[in-house]
Amino acid sequence: MRHTRGKPMSPTQAKWFARLFPIPFIIAGAAIFIFGVREWSLAKESSDWPSTDGVIIKSQVSERQSTTGSGSSRRTTTVYFADIVYDYTVNDQPFTGTRVSFGEYSSSNSTHARTVVKQYPVGSTVAVYYRPGEPDYCLLLPGKIGRASCRERV
Repeated sequence: MRHTRGKPMSPTQAKWFARLFPIPFIIAGAAIFIFGVREWSLAKESSDWPSTDGVIIKSQVSERQSTTGSGSSRRTTTVYFADIVYDYTVNDQPFTGTRVSFGEYSSSNSTHARTVVKQYPVGSTVAVYYRPGEPDYCLLLPGKIGRASCRERV
């Protein structure tokens, strides 16, 4: 069987294709950028949040299945994440939190999740940082995005 190519685009079609083809990529890039700036901003803001004592009630490496593709190219991958749950109280009101830091991620390699879980054994007391006015919005590592710190340089 011989491969045949379609007829080439006209100059007008090529011009429109060149203008329209990048648009979805620009939109996706802008969305990723906006999300990143928001996470960075919240992480920086969290450095000034008040804290209270909390207790780790669950600390384990959990997994979920992630499926990509379709039909014969469908692929399922196992991804691992640190499943940390802690209880804390603000103004005599009990809360439960699950966020360790901003920018948390899962991976097909369980090493990072195991490292996080080792830092937070069940029953241990931790400092829980919460957003002023929104005590249910909390985390354990303020001022961090994943493994990176967002401290202001002087």
